[in-house]
Amino acid sequence: MPVYSAFAPSILGLQSQAQSLGTISQNIANATTGGYKRTETRFQTVLSESLRNQSDLGGSRPIDVQMIDNQGVVLTTTRDLDLAIVGDGFFVVSTAITGGETFYTRDGSFEIKVGAPVTSGTTTTTPGYLVDKNGYYLMGWAPNATTGVFPTSGAVQALRVDADNFANTFTATTKVDLGVNLPASTTLIPGTRRVDTVTFAGTIEAGDVYSITVGGATYSYTTTGGEANINAVRDNLISQINAAAGAPVTASIGGTGVVQLSAKTIGTAFTATASATNGGATADNTATPATVTANVTAAAAHATAVSNADSGSIPNGYHSYSISVIDSAGNRQPVRLNFTRSDENTWQVSATHSRTPTAQVDTITLAGAVEPGDSYSVTVGGTTYTYTRSGATTTIDTARDALVSQINANTNSTVTAAAGGTGVLTLTAKTAGTAFTASVSATNVTSTADNTANGVNITAAAPGVAQVDDVTIAGTIEAGDSYSITVNGTVFTYTLTGSESGINAVRDALIASINADAALPVTASANGAGVIRLTADAVNTPFTRTQSATNIGGGAANTASRTTTTANVTNTTTTASTTLTFSGKGALSSPTSPISYSLTFNGGTTGSFTLDLSTTTQFDTGFTALSQNSDGFEKSNLGGISWDQDGFLVGTFSNGNSRRLYKLPLAYFTSPNNLTMRNGMVFEENEASGTPRIEDPNTNGKALFAAGAVESSNVEIADEFSRMIQTQAVYNANALAFRTNDELTVTIRDLVRA
Repeated sequence: MPVYSAFAPSILGLQSQAQSLGTISQNIANATTGGYKRTETRFQTVLSESLRNQSDLGGSRPIDVQMIDNQGVVLTTTRDLDLAIVGDGFFVVSTAITGGETFYTRDGSFEIKVGAPVTSGTTTTTPGYLVDKNGYYLMGWAPNATTGVFPTSGAVQALRVDADNFANTFTATTKVDLGVNLPASTTLIPGTRRVDTVTFAGTIEAGDVYSITVGGATYSYTTTGGEANINAVRDNLISQINAAAGAPVTASIGGTGVVQLSAKTIGTAFTATASATNGGATADNTATPATVTANVTAAAAHATAVSNADSGSIPNGYHSYSISVIDSAGNRQPVRLNFTRSDENTWQVSATHSRTPTAQVDTITLAGAVEPGDSYSVTVGGTTYTYTRSGATTTIDTARDALVSQINANTNSTVTAAAGGTGVLTLTAKTAGTAFTASVSATNVTSTADNTANGVNITAAAPGVAQVDDVTIAGTIEAGDSYSITVNGTVFTYTLTGSESGINAVRDALIASINADAALPVTASANGAGVIRLTADAVNTPFTRTQSATNIGGGAANTASRTTTTANVTNTTTTASTTLTFSGKGALSSPTSPISYSLTFNGGTTGSFTLDLSTTTQFDTGFTALSQNSDGFEKSNLGGISWDQDGFLVGTFSNGNSRRLYKLPLAYFTSPNNLTMRNGMVFEENEASGTPRIEDPNTNGKALFAAGAVESSNVEIADEFSRMIQTQAVYNANALAFRTNDELTVTIRDLVRA
């Protein structure tokens, strides 16, 4: 090797070791940097080649190798937004919410970055997003808006985490899984067996025919005449019916000549008819069917038990369990499940829920002439309100308005009264869904038929003598009564109002009416109580006179009627029941699929979900909830966020519930060590690293998450110092070789000069 060529290996060695020292220093400087991945400087031999007459040139060349795929130290923190990756993969971050550059990092120390205010209509919100320490937006998956299910692949998005973003978000419940134990010894609440009787009677004679038809089959017996009595007919028919395998009833003795028919199955209806045909001389044969016990199905008995429970009277054998579902408006709605045991290994289940109540409205119509003493009464909830007319006859609306005022003046009344049309008032329940009872009555004061009008001639007309007649009126003063006097064909009538002070008021009114007629040839005057004297104005001038009294006191018949114009609708309702059957070992046999419910709640919101009771059992222990799970979440205010161990961002809401808001995927590369390192401890893909694969680590099993922790660097200080010592020694050796070559070169130079 020429002397000058000996400098090359030393110089290359010095350069290589200097780079190695720089790499070691970089590693040490970032020993506590979150997500930092150390770099090792390795060396490659540079082989010599002949160059003119020079050869054996050589040395080393440094190559930096990134240890990106080496796990860093996981450190526990006190921050809810810190998340560490244990295993392979990288967080995905972007420089913008949409359309920015994409980078990858292992540093899971995140924080919330507030964006520019966004105005929509009259509402302004300030969005907040999760970002890393560089302000790059963390990317993840949001759940399906309809089903709430998170994807396991596909495009990612920035994670908006401000409270406004979740203020009106919800997912309605679509399924409820419930397991309970129904006590096998619970008191039965069955339906009832229908029981009919058929009573036969008559003289036993040969040829008589007695028949019972039930379940479509007719059973008949024809007498021979030798039967001891009607019971022989009865017993024969009982035997026939019980021998028929398809008969829906069991027949038994119900008394003399009586066949009792009982349904074989509780709650199963049947129809029975009977006939008796006389074949002998005495036609007294009869067959009389009757229903003793009506048919009540198990479903109807269950509904009665639920109704009793609603009213606070919990029947023996009734069990309930409360669940809640999220309705179509994002509100949580309570639903009560009702269980009753209807038979051996058989139960009924139904669901009770809220509904929009309707206030009951009753319309009361009053009619009739309101005369002194007449009264109208309205009774509401046991309290009676009465109006009695004490003065003159008045209109029906006066009675109506008085009753309205009385009812509304009672602060304890459960209704509000209002005037409607003529004589009409309405009663409306103050609380919708709360029924009330109302009744009405009207009392018409009975008229006294004692009105009379009698006339008598006192002085007959004669020369020099004027005619004088007296008319005497009498009777009880009642509205509608009338008195009439006819003089020379002119009729003078007075009709009572009922307010007159006495019969003299009628008398005086008639006198005034007669005297007001100037053409009349008589003068009227009072001549005692109820007596009107008619005196001819001229002597020897006769006049004709008649009188009458009509009794119609009390007026038209007073009436009061009530109708319910709007029926009360309670604030709860119960679905039809579903039958549950169990095997002898206590396992649910049917239904084999979930029960479907479509409910409409108070306010008009709806809920459609399935109830899976497949894990429900029937053992002779207490009524116990075994398991419950349902989907859906309600609207609520976001209170805080944190990571869980599966990489989900979990939101805690003001109602105490929590739910998963976002899911973090990880990016995987074929050659992660070849990623390009950028400022801020992020990496960028390149041709050597390969393109990223965005995957769910919970599915591929390549990584775990550590919530409340961060990944520090993978730098081991002791190892770095060891490499530093080694590198320093090699660097010094190369320097010594360089100095030796330099001295040798000087010596050769001096020899040449000498």
